[in-house]
Amino acid sequence: MDERGSGPIERIADDILSMRVRGAGRIGRAASRALGELAYGNVSGDLSSDLREAASALLSTRPTAVSLRNAIILTLSGMASLDGPELREDVIRRSGDFITRSRDSVESIGREGAVLIPDNATVLTHCNSSAALSAIYEGYKLGKVRRVINTETRPWRQGHITSRWLAGNGVPVTMIVDSAVNHIMKDVDIVMVGADTVTRCGDLINKIGTSQIALSAGENSVPFHTCAETYKFSPTAFAGADVPIEDRGPKEVADPLRVEDMEGVRFENPIFDVTPGRFIDSIVTERGPISPEEAGMRIDDMIPPELVGHFSWL
Repeated sequence: MDERGSGPIERIADDILSMRVRGAGRIGRAASRALGELAYGNVSGDLSSDLREAASALLSTRPTAVSLRNAIILTLSGMASLDGPELREDVIRRSGDFITRSRDSVESIGREGAVLIPDNATVLTHCNSSAALSAIYEGYKLGKVRRVINTETRPWRQGHITSRWLAGNGVPVTMIVDSAVNHIMKDVDIVMVGADTVTRCGDLINKIGTSQIALSAGENSVPFHTCAETYKFSPTAFAGADVPIEDRGPKEVADPLRVEDMEGVRFENPIFDVTPGRFIDSIVTERGPISPEEAGMRIDDMIPPELVGHFSWL
């Protein structure tokens, strides 16, 4: 393994943990790239042991994002039957394939998702999702999107990234605070969000606040769609309750206040929540939209159960 702090695994793990690399797709690609670089630099060491150690270190940074676990499994799937130089070449190849597939999937989701957007639509989105933005922007290029409303998305304010990207690409955009969603929903024609994890029963785990948006959309008869590459589907979680929700501590919530000045106040900072599949109209994948009930079949197509079992050590 590389010296602490000097190799691709340590750099990427630190970037993911500190949120310098954020977003489920980017996290998955970064992890796969780091494993490929580790294999490329390993010409004589115990590669299997190093890869196991690296995979565990990467996974510990963001346990909720199944894109990270699946990226590791798909990149290292050759470990089920290979070792030595053959494994090295296999990991390098699979890493490149995964990164290419991930990027191509976002483009495909853009085309598939744009079909669902009605003409002259106001679209609401939450957080910062490359897949959701791909669909929205494709719809805009087709002349179907009149404007986009996006949430600020506390506490990291990823909505600012979304607003800057949309405005920079000529899309009319309005940013609102998260708590204004229900007030503004009467002006919305369609909701499109991203995904961190989709469970076997079609529940969605996404940035905190997503479930409230889905509830408001349902109350106002506004279609709610999530855009998710199939590698964001979990082969092990049946429902949302099976997915661990990270709590990142008080400093993100209390900032710019000093936590020390909030004596007697207890903070909770969950960064994801669960949207039940019954509130989701469709999951837009690179293979087209599916119903939440179809998620389990897509998972087994992507990662066979026997391969998941081989990586029970993760």
